[in-house]
Amino acid sequence: MLNRKISSTLVLFTATSSILGWNLGNAAFAQNRECQQEIVMQKVEVLDGQGGGEGKLEMQIQVESGSLNEEVKVWKLPPNQSQRLQEKIGSFPIPEGSSVQQRLRTSIVEREVGSDWLVGADDHGDDESTLTLRCGEPQEITHNVIIQGKNDAKVRVTYDIQDTTRGTVQQPLIPMNQTINLLKLSSEARWQSGRLVSANNVTNTEQLSWMGSPSNDNGFVRLEEVTLENGKTTNALRTHPKWVSNGTIKGWHPEVELPEKAVFSADVGFVEGAQNTDGVTFQVWEHHQEGGRRVWNKVAEVEKDYTGNLRQIEADLSHLAGKEVKIELRVDAGESSGQDWAAWSDVKINSASN
Repeated sequence: MLNRKISSTLVLFTATSSILGWNLGNAAFAQNRECQQEIVMQKVEVLDGQGGGEGKLEMQIQVESGSLNEEVKVWKLPPNQSQRLQEKIGSFPIPEGSSVQQRLRTSIVEREVGSDWLVGADDHGDDESTLTLRCGEPQEITHNVIIQGKNDAKVRVTYDIQDTTRGTVQQPLIPMNQTINLLKLSSEARWQSGRLVSANNVTNTEQLSWMGSPSNDNGFVRLEEVTLENGKTTNALRTHPKWVSNGTIKGWHPEVELPEKAVFSADVGFVEGAQNTDGVTFQVWEHHQEGGRRVWNKVAEVEKDYTGNLRQIEADLSHLAGKEVKIELRVDAGESSGQDWAAWSDVKINSASN
């Protein structure tokens, strides 16, 4: 039997300005209209197989947007047949009157297994296109992937792009010397857990709800008053990785315009009582637009054991002053995720002149 794995890579090129959930006292707000566009994998068709020894398909659809990795699996699709999927690949805010460009890439790895009468080396194929997403403009995108081998195979993957919602969002007009309290934005962040298979490659992903249950083995995110390992009680963001070896949890916060001499800072550690943790790694990433494409960079990393003291994370973001930047908070488990009661407190972006 033959196994084929399909990966679709979705890379955001043009940033949008969708800032939600601000609570900044007397800050002024502007009204922005936007729609939400969704990319859905509708159908996979095996147009040509590679010969009599070829068996069924096993396809793994790998999706990347920024540092996000997601998977969709399709099992046992025979050659010369198709399957309708209705699998959501990604959803993105689009400002009305503007457009967002994305590169959509579909890659297939064909792998023969021992049950097939002909076992050989892996075969590969891919196709890609650059999408221009605009509100009110649905699209159908087709990728025809040629799998190179002794006898080439052909697989067609069809995507639909359509609006899902439209509305008005409030965008705060932030003074350039404003302190940005990221804990006030965390409820509007998109939170996801999974298992790391390499430094930035995640499998078995799950979307997490805000204020999830602490007993959820997919991990959870909560903002609440807790006593930390240093014995002090404070309002802290709890981010527990997925309950697996090398589990992870990530939260992509709404974009903010950074002040002059911007510095990210946070105190990190564990909730009191997590003595049995084998430690976690706290990471901070920034995502922004540069030269017409979306880029992301890790700006801080701290490895933390349970010591009875918190550690401070600090990152210089002054080179991004005036830019719209999305902050990603991430926690990675070690070999064990047991008692990885990770917590962030006093999470903010401040102007060094303040």
